[in-house]
Parts: sequence; C-alpha cells; structure tokens
Amino acid sequence: MIEVTPGESTSDVRFTVGRGLVINGRVTDPQGKPVADAEVKTLRLRNDSRFKEAVTQTDAQGRFTLAGLPASDAQELQIKHGEQKLIEEVLVEADEQAEATRIVNIDVQLQPGATVKGHLLVDGRPMAGRRIDLYRSRPHEREGYAIQVAQVAHAKTDDAGRFEIQTILPGKGFFLSNDEEQFSGLNSNDFSLESGQVYESPTLEMRQRAKSVSGRIVDPEGNPVAGGTVKGRALVHGRAIGGIPVDLRQYRTSEGETRCVFADRAYTDDGGRFEFDAVPAGAGFQVTTSDQQIVNARKSMYSIPTFRLTPDQTYEMPTFDFLPEHIHVSGVAVDSDGNPISGALVSVRQPANWHAASVRGPTDKDGRFTLWVARGVPMTIDAHVLPPWNAEDRSIRLRGKVEAMPDDKNIRIILVDTRQSGRTE
Repeated sequence: MIEVTPGESTSDVRFTVGRGLVINGRVTDPQGKPVADAEVKTLRLRNDSRFKEAVTQTDAQGRFTLAGLPASDAQELQIKHGEQKLIEEVLVEADEQAEATRIVNIDVQLQPGATVKGHLLVDGRPMAGRRIDLYRSRPHEREGYAIQVAQVAHAKTDDAGRFEIQTILPGKGFFLSNDEEQFSGLNSNDFSLESGQVYESPTLEMRQRAKSVSGRIVDPEGNPVAGGTVKGRALVHGRAIGGIPVDLRQYRTSEGETRCVFADRAYTDDGGRFEFDAVPAGAGFQVTTSDQQIVNARKSMYSIPTFRLTPDQTYEMPTFDFLPEHIHVSGVAVDSDGNPISGALVSVRQPANWHAASVRGPTDKDGRFTLWVARGVPMTIDAHVLPPWNAEDRSIRLRGKVEAMPDDKNIRIILVDTRQSGRTE
C-alpha cells in the first residue's frame, strides 16, 4: 500500500513485482546422464483452489525452469520422458514466510516407469475402443486423513481387447476401472508396481447394459398422440450455444431392476433452447446430454430429482449451465526478426463468463509454449519478457499480443520493444 499526501508528487513511484516461485532443476537418468526433452509439469494438490498448471521441457543439458507460481505455495512436480519410459515426482514444500520471489533449485533422478497390460472382455468377447482407467489410492501425505484416490492414466482396448499403459510411477494401491455408462461397473483388485516392472493384469470382464429403443407414438394419420411437452435451456458457462444434443429418458424400476422405457433426443437452438413434444405421461423422467465436448456434462446436466409429466402438461426445466471441454494449444514467441524468444511469460484471456486459462510458465529454448483453454472460444494471448530481477529499470521491454482460436495451427506471437513502439508499461 502507498500513502499519498495531497499536494505531493507521485511521479517517481515504482512498483517491484516479484517472480513468484521459481523452480530451477536438473534432470538425469538412472545412470546420472542429463535427460533432454523430458516433460515437467505441476500436479494439483488436494483442495488447492489456487492451482495453476505449468508445463515446460528440459533442454539438452537436462535443465528446466518454472516461474510465476505462487511464492509461498507447495508444488508437486511430475517429470516424465515417454520415449525412455522414465518418470519421477517431486514435492517442493510450502514456505509461508516467502517473499515476492522464492528460488528453489532441485536435482531429479528419473527411474524406470512401470507398465500395466491387460485383456478386457465384454459379455465374454473382446471389444475395441473401450476405456480403461488406472487409479491409485493412498493416504493423503499432506492432510493426514482418509484416502486420496487419483486417476493416473488411461488407455483404450484394441481389436483383441488388449490394453497397455506405460511409464507409471511405482507404488502401491493401484486399480483398474471402467466408468462408461453403457457397461456394468468394473473395478479390479488393488496391486503394486515396482520400478521397470511389466504387470500383466488378470483378465477383466464386464457386461453391456440393456439398451433401450426410442420412438414416437402417432395416430393412423401420422399425427403425434397427445402427450406432454418438456422445454428447457442449456448454457455453456453462461452462454447459449446451438446444436448441443439433449436426451430425455424415462426410467422404471421393476423387480429390483431399473430400465429405460422411453428415450428421445433434441438439439439446442442458437438461444440454447430445447423442446420435446408428444412425451407420454408418467414419472421417472431425466434430462441429460451426451456431448463429449463438455466437461462432466453427463453428471452436471442430470435433472435431479426426476420429474413427473401429466397429459398435455408443459414442463419447463430449470436452466442447465456447464463448462466447455478444455484443450491444450501451443505456439511460439519470436522477435521482429523471427528469432525464437525463450523465457517469455505467456498468458491467455477468453471472453467474460468463460474460464480464464492461467500462465503456463515461460517459453522454452525454442520459444514454444502450451496453454490450457476452452475449446471453440476466442482467445487473446499475451507474452512479455521481464528484465533481470536486479535491473534498475523494471519496466517491461518486450511484449506481444495475438488474437486466435483454440483450433488455429502455428500460433505465432511477435514481441516488440515497447520503447521503440512508443508503448509504456
């Protein structure tokens, strides 16, 4: 805080902005040789609402730098080289007394990752394209209570029902699962993994749930038989988007088994509205979406509780609001001559009411960066280079900005000298 007295000049006031937590590291293989092109990323710690994922890669000497993280927070890093199948995780402890800039130097020696292989049968037969999730359960090291269950990796089965998950950090408490709605639940027994081990899982088996058949009831002339109407509106993080599939289903329970007895599908218009007509009267209706481009759509859009529909009734659903799928986008930062700029801090903004992606760390030695953004939403990417921390003039000298879409290829930000362009910070 700065106190200003009336009549006094404030022209000489300067603000010093710290670099936050700066992690400098060196990565080696089990023989102590530097590992180039290993991915280094931060992992979310339990209940860490301020989590900002940062990703970078090691250079030819196995060195990396992550900057711009909250100075006092703890950070868990995962370092992984997929081709060499090496992996390790490191915890940088919190420091509540940290100043605006905290520098931590670490050395990380990778170990051979484990591999999990297996065979999945659906109703006794192999099926391609089924997802297998690998989870790990363990006591939470930082909070000292209960069990933390986290997804580690996933794979899909091939035509023979085989799957393989590579480069897994060794440990205990692993299990395999499948949560696809159309299949009965699958959870394997727990197992442990050692460094470099190839674990062959016992054959996994699950059943396909009974399918429902959808249709429409009409009279002999083809007109819909009088029924109820269901209307509603679906938003994606506060904005209306057309073309989202919305499914209406009716469930009945008999002799302890719940079955879908009616199903229909509609699509949202440009205002996010949807409507079902000629819906047979009854109870046990639910509305959901199967759009795979929406995060947790199936769970977040379920109408809870189920509702009842009477003949000729028009039922207005409550408005649904959910998040769009987020994807990785990459690009490069260069100077006005086209030379890559390393160490530039890159951030991205998307329009109001959309999730704002965070800084993903400095650009690498080739000027490349990666961002985590909402799919299909316009974005503004900003990049700048800070002067050395001990420089007398701490104003930003190089800055660039570009407007782009997440699906754009070869995103390129040109950084210019703000003094030459007449721009000041």
